[in-house]
Amino acid sequence: MWNIEHMERERHLMIETLIGALLPVVFTVLFGYFSGSIGSFKKDFPSKLNKLVMSYALPLSLFFSINQMNRELIFKNWNIAIWQFCGMIFWWLVVYLFSRYVLHSGPIVSPIRAMAISTPAILFVGPALLLPLYQKTGTIAVSIGGVMMNVVMLPLTAIVLSVNDKREDGHRHLSVFQTLWSGLKKPVVFSALLGLLTSLIGMHLPAIFSATFNELGKAAAGGGLFSIGLILYFNKPSFSKAVWGNVFMTEVVVPLSLFAALVISGQAKQFVDQTTLTFMISQMIFPSIFAQQYGEGQREMASSIFLTTWIEVNI
Repeated sequence: MWNIEHMERERHLMIETLIGALLPVVFTVLFGYFSGSIGSFKKDFPSKLNKLVMSYALPLSLFFSINQMNRELIFKNWNIAIWQFCGMIFWWLVVYLFSRYVLHSGPIVSPIRAMAISTPAILFVGPALLLPLYQKTGTIAVSIGGVMMNVVMLPLTAIVLSVNDKREDGHRHLSVFQTLWSGLKKPVVFSALLGLLTSLIGMHLPAIFSATFNELGKAAAGGGLFSIGLILYFNKPSFSKAVWGNVFMTEVVVPLSLFAALVISGQAKQFVDQTTLTFMISQMIFPSIFAQQYGEGQREMASSIFLTTWIEVNI
């Protein structure tokens, strides 16, 4: 009897935690949709807002968060780091190659879709979802997951997008080195690499700057979600095969593949549950921002976020 009551309490706690984590996301997206419906902004405003996010707020926030990275935390918890890194990189490559060469999707949509499916939004939803359920290891998983997203997945996607971008007339005449260098100079990539370098050599900024850079991080997240609401209003949600495929991969295929690999490798049950749940946290902001920035896949990414969030809230 006690076990049943205990399981019920855990179930209710998990539901409340999930709703609490997703509520700010839902509210901000709906607020953006509402502002578009009453004519507060024109159709080109999301691109301007995303330029602010990608050129200023996000790079500065990334630099500080990576600069404050605890190297010992990753080395001591190498198991979590390796599984998160391998899971994200493996599925990024699989989705990118399948999308590009099997589905014949464009060179811009493919890396954006790869990030949307492979990289969980652990920094935005993870603290509210994982910390109450895994008090001892939740903070570690969120911290390492944030490093993987900021240091590896965001720069990787930004560089591939820059290399594949053919919008500028002179871009196609650049050498491979010049094209790669243009990607490395992107604010998101440069700030992440500078933050990593300063962290590795021990040049950490004083903690007094924490509140300042945290505000920039909130501005980046809030601005990205608000723009998603505007995109959904101006383009209307789509429930195409691509959208359903993105949601199915994110919520079912990727987490189940990690679950199977963890079980087969003999990992502890709590570690299996925590890692599987981590990879079920759908990427909510950056794919949509990238799509808006490069002018392709905006409707698909915004609709995928909308559908995934709706499913997570109702399930």
